[in-house]
Amino acid sequence: MSDTKQISRRSVLKTGITAVAGGLTATTALAQNPDAGKMAKSVVAYRYHHAANGDHCGICANFLPPESCKLVAGKIDPDGYCTAFAAKKKAA
Repeated sequence: MSDTKQISRRSVLKTGITAVAGGLTATTALAQNPDAGKMAKSVVAYRYHHAANGDHCGICANFLPPESCKLVAGKIDPDGYCTAFAAKKKAA
């Protein structure tokens, strides 16, 4: 005789429902905190003025107008600058 464990339909459904509920909870948490997973301004040496060479958030590929960033948490000034700066690619 084999020692296999029987899996009930009820336990499969219960596990599936728990997994879906967990996924929804995680999605809701991210929607409520748009800065989740982003770096703090102190980590990227963010400053509220442009770099000496003229680089600034407003021309960065990571900038999301009017005042957000894909990588850095918090309100971002278009005239600010940080070490995560990446120039937008110029159209050909």
